[in-house]
Amino acid sequence: MGEALNTRENVAEGTPGRPNLAFVGPASGALCGAFALIQSDNELASPAGLALGAVATLALGYQYAKRFDETPRNPLEWPGPRLMPTLGVLFSLFAFLANVEALPRVLSPLAI
Repeated sequence: MGEALNTRENVAEGTPGRPNLAFVGPASGALCGAFALIQSDNELASPAGLALGAVATLALGYQYAKRFDETPRNPLEWPGPRLMPTLGVLFSLFAFLANVEALPRVLSPLAI
């Protein structure tokens, strides 16, 4: 959410690849809710939190990939305007994989 707010503040209105706060806000809120559910250590709430976290990270990853695609490339700038969407896609992927890989272990503590 912080990255989206900062980018919207520094990028002019109508610029392609500008973050959509109406999408990022609820997805970020879902991640916070997922974290709270996971930390509850409840046998029902923790798996629900991991599933919610996986869905939220997929949604954010989609939004970052869309932003990357829409952001014009500028070869004269380094690292360029596509850096934050690229990092967002990578971190979304890592968070998605962490949630998905943890889900079977939480559901069945004997599963390795």
